[in-house]
Parts: sequence; structure tokens; C-alpha cells
Amino acid sequence: MSTLLIIPMKDPTVSKTRLSTALHVEERERLAQVLFDNTLSFFAKQCPLLPRLVVTESAAIAQRSREQGAQVLREAERRGLNAALNAATTWAIQQGYTSTLIVAADVAVWEQTEIQDMFIASIGGTVVIAEAVDGGTNALLLPSPNACPFRFGPGSALLHEIAAKQRGYRTTRLHLPFLARDVDTPEDLELYESTDRSGSWSERSA
Repeated sequence: MSTLLIIPMKDPTVSKTRLSTALHVEERERLAQVLFDNTLSFFAKQCPLLPRLVVTESAAIAQRSREQGAQVLREAERRGLNAALNAATTWAIQQGYTSTLIVAADVAVWEQTEIQDMFIASIGGTVVIAEAVDGGTNALLLPSPNACPFRFGPGSALLHEIAAKQRGYRTTRLHLPFLARDVDTPEDLELYESTDRSGSWSERSA
């Protein structure tokens, strides 16, 4: 089975709007770029055999992705996350990939063991959902690229579980300490800035 890693990334200039009360637009753009670069770097180093596809409408992100060895699916315009992932799924199927791992580009800290936990949980064709602390989905491992219609947005972990079951797939929702945390809100930012990117989130918030 060949798995494609898909990283959706919108233009950093319009990213992190929920942080507008805490950061200026230039700071939000920089943060989005740093988190994205960390994501690409992590998978390049820790999962070097996993092909990477970045789907984006941003020329700058497309260039950064190619420079780091990722393939790029360039959108003509921003159509939203679910539409972008539908396009990436079509591309993956056309290229012959039999499964996909979709990850958020703004996870604060990446841990190789958590990615391994997702693949272990997927044995036997299970759809694996890494649930965010707010009920969203920070990673989605699909045994077939079109195993589950995309429902990214509020409460998407449950929505993905329901949608996958409706297509006849077994599902599991994992609550992984690092993967559960992205940087979307001022509270997330405070946690992110208080850490040296090591240790657990519970240690950082103590």
C-alpha cells in the first residue's frame, strides 16, 4: 500500500485570522510560515519515504514546498479546505496512491511516535482521526483516498467518524497530546510561545 502525505496550506497573508487580537498581520503571516516549514521539515526528516504533496493557492508556499522536496498541487484560487482536499484526493488517485495521510500545517509540536500510532491504528483498513482539543481534526489517515468525504470545520472529528462509517469503514478517534494542539487562538499562541518545543503540553501549561 502506497501512502501520500497531503498538507493543505492557504496563503499565509490570510492565515491565522483568529489571532488578530494578539498579532499584527505580518506576525500572523510569519507564524503561519514557521509552522508550515516545521511541518514540512518534520516529515522530510522523520518520514523520508513518505511522499509529500502540498496543496495551496500561494505561489510563495508552492516555491518553499518544492525547495524542500515536496510535490505541489497549485490551486488557481482559494476555495476552502474541503475543496482543496477534494482536488488533492483526485490527484492522489490519478497518481496511483492507495491511501492518504492528511495533516494540518499548524500543529505546534510534531512527534514521530504519534504518527506511528496513527499507522498502527489503521491496520486492517481503519479510518484514523487525530482529534484536536476543540473537536476538530488535525490529522486524518484514510485507507483509501476517498474513504471519507471531508468535513473539516467545527466538530469535524465526529463528522469525519460518521461520514466514514456511512461508507462502511471502521473508524477510531485518537487523542494524541501533541497532535491535538494547533495554533489557532490567543490561548494556543500563549502555550506555543511558552515552550521550547520539547516536553509535553501538560508540562508547559502547568
